[in-house]
Amino acid sequence: MFIIQNLACVPILLNREDHRTIFFKDVLKNKRVNKIMIYTGSPSGDVLSPYILYQTVSSYVFMDTLSLFLSLTDNKNKKFINDLNLRDFTIKTDHKNNFVEILINRVLDYNQSFVNWKVDTNGFEKAYFPFYFFYQKQKLNSFSDEIKGSVTVQITPSAEWEDIQLSTIINNILKGKFIKKIIYKPMSLVENAGYLDIVCKDGKHIENIPLDFLCIKSPKDFWFDLLDIDFEKSYYRNRRTLNEYIYTFSLTFIY
Repeated sequence: MFIIQNLACVPILLNREDHRTIFFKDVLKNKRVNKIMIYTGSPSGDVLSPYILYQTVSSYVFMDTLSLFLSLTDNKNKKFINDLNLRDFTIKTDHKNNFVEILINRVLDYNQSFVNWKVDTNGFEKAYFPFYFFYQKQKLNSFSDEIKGSVTVQITPSAEWEDIQLSTIINNILKGKFIKKIIYKPMSLVENAGYLDIVCKDGKHIENIPLDFLCIKSPKDFWFDLLDIDFEKSYYRNRRTLNEYIYTFSLTFIY
């Protein structure tokens, strides 16, 4: 298992005229990053960015066509990853979307950490990947996998681009409960494409975690560092381009 305390989403837009980009977000400064994950969309291109209207998340196929390489330097000026080929770290799941996972456990120097790539196809114009930084602000809470209870809710989006406030579907039923796991389960043969943006009362933030990350069934599955969620400030963000039908799904909050 892996315990998430905070998660920052850093979108990277790669343009043909550029061949290197750094990633930085103020919230990550001087924070210990446990690992980085890169979310990739399906070949059909039906997953949208959590931030940019009609911007699709690029397929994992682009990992091959672009030859993406990652270089990371820590705050002690040690370059501990040099031109790592991200193609070799793609994790394939039972679901249509794949991801890349890289363990770090360091404080990064973002001026010397970057992604570079070499374009291998004449048809390339731009590619878009959300990079996820798992980080800590403080020591993790004492953890127990004992389950005291759970609440399951169903969500039925009505538009391809829609933000649904969690308090409208959960009310006060989880008030005072510290969430240690969230499970996403589709209720049809078609997967939903969306993100959970979770803001907690003590300042923790799980920023736009993809639903696909919440249905990993392996030793790599995610648990949380006892989230006291502010449901008024937290949202489900539906981001699916193929919206011919309405797809209901469930979220189970375990405490």
